[in-house]
Amino acid sequence: MTKKIVSADLLITEIIKGIEDVKGENITILDLRDIENTVCDYFVLCDGNSNTQVSAIAGSIQKVVSKSLKENPWHVEGESNAAWILIDYVN
Repeated sequence: MTKKIVSADLLITEIIKGIEDVKGENITILDLRDIENTVCDYFVLCDGNSNTQVSAIAGSIQKVVSKSLKENPWHVEGESNAAWILIDYVN
């Protein structure tokens, strides 16, 4: 069975829904496609007001993306202290 490739636009839309569901703030999308030798095409950044909210944002993103697109992160960092969390999706 071949896995369907999810478009970046659709993935970003679902990530933003996950952020908004738990009231993440200052959502910023950085488009890095025109920069040579970058490790990714996009960064989606947001703020949380506490470690608890940062953790909730990360959990919400993963839940929304998994439910709607059947995609799981390739890698997650920073969950142990939740001062910042990086969720890496590869498509």
